[in-house]
Amino acid sequence: MVFSYRDMMVTPAAVRHGDMFAATARIQDLDGTERSVRLPGAFPNVEDAIRFAIAAGFEYIDCAPRCGAASR
Repeated sequence: MVFSYRDMMVTPAAVRHGDMFAATARIQDLDGTERSVRLPGAFPNVEDAIRFAIAAGFEYIDCAPRCGAASR
């Protein structure tokens, strides 16, 4: 599943590690620039990992303009 948010696309994913799941998010701009973010934490089920990946992807998009400007 892909979610569109502020002219960007977020693709959440969950990766199984034993009995737990890790969350990742792939974020793609309209110009094709892509980044993958592995998120901290472990989740007991795939649904929680996916929810976290979606929320974190949206938060990353919201923070990017402020955080990028601050590091210059």
